[in-house]
Amino acid sequence: MVNENSNKKLMFITVGVGGTNGEDIAHALFYTIKHCNPDVVVFLASNESWDKVSFHLLPNLENWRKNLVVEKKIIGEIDDFEFLHNEFSRIIRSYFKKGYQKENSIADYTSGTKAMSAAIVSSAILNKIDTLTYVTGKREKGRVVSGTERQYPLSTSSIISKQTIEEAVKYFNKGMFSTVIQMLSSSLIHPEHKITSETIIKLGKFFDYWDKFDFKQAFEIIKNINEDSLKELKLSGKLKKLRDNILHHLIQGELNLYKVDDLLFNAGRRAAEGKFDDAVARIYRAVEMLGQIEFQKEFNCTTSKIIIENFEEYLVDSIKKLCPENERGERQSGLFQTFKILSFASNRYGKLFMDNFSEIRKLMDSRNFSILAHGINPVSEKTFSKFYSFITETFELADKGNRNPNFSFPKIELEI
Repeated sequence: MVNENSNKKLMFITVGVGGTNGEDIAHALFYTIKHCNPDVVVFLASNESWDKVSFHLLPNLENWRKNLVVEKKIIGEIDDFEFLHNEFSRIIRSYFKKGYQKENSIADYTSGTKAMSAAIVSSAILNKIDTLTYVTGKREKGRVVSGTERQYPLSTSSIISKQTIEEAVKYFNKGMFSTVIQMLSSSLIHPEHKITSETIIKLGKFFDYWDKFDFKQAFEIIKNINEDSLKELKLSGKLKKLRDNILHHLIQGELNLYKVDDLLFNAGRRAAEGKFDDAVARIYRAVEMLGQIEFQKEFNCTTSKIIIENFEEYLVDSIKKLCPENERGERQSGLFQTFKILSFASNRYGKLFMDNFSEIRKLMDSRNFSILAHGINPVSEKTFSKFYSFITETFELADKGNRNPNFSFPKIELEI
């Protein structure tokens, strides 16, 4: 059901009088109201200013438009900017809760103290009111002379769009890509900032797909991002390197060391969010994948379907003992068995694993006993850091390796 207020034009006006009797202020306010033609006008005034101005203004409004809804909000403090900003924001939001729309709203700062004018502007921008307006003209003793009035409407959408984009960039640089996509996609962006917004949305989708291991979708997104549009974001050239040097390897169907590195970098991003259980689960999978890659390379079969005929005779008895047949007559190898078999074949990673078996076992148990595996205990930041450092240094992976010097997701640098 459509709210009856959703299509009504709403106007907020600050009211001040200074040392006058209020007649000149009333004239200027009547001028701006007529030009804006609202359905509802809300006056933000002190008792003194309202008493003086309303005496001259209300009869004119009534004669001009009988169905105009006039409401007043009496403000007890007119010189405290912080108080006024908070109070005006509260009042504005109370009308939006009644169904009035931001895009149909106007805030006028023709009259009022300096603090009131500053507060209505700041609260209007904060609450995304569409238009600011004020009346100017020839002045005498600081006041606009009757008959010389001119109204200046100012769109806030460019300012609000800039604020929205700047906020989205903060989320982007924290790796909160789905938030970026939702924020910018659901906002009305001024044409001046449209291309920037659309580029950031594409980047958000690109890294969101990558972060979820959907490398093919990420690759499709990056193909459609114009290199020129990245210059403003200080990303020119960086995405091309990611695509050509890293993503190219990740979209391959088979397992490879780039995917191991990706899991570890992904673990680092989860840890940065405070999700240490997720992070160690990814480290565990990275180690497991490393073993699977080396196993297939050494024996030309997978750990999930071992072909006993592919092994040298001196290894066969060990394979049969470590990996007995299951009910389907298949042999499979778990993480520890995989690296043990690799060590028998003098594989570099297998030997490193077994040489450091005691420490690796302890670290693996931190995952096995975590709430996301087989236990009930949360993983601490200290445990994650120890696990990550040990694995990456021992096996020369991720940021401790030499495959991916620019693997980390880049940050957006934007000045608008």
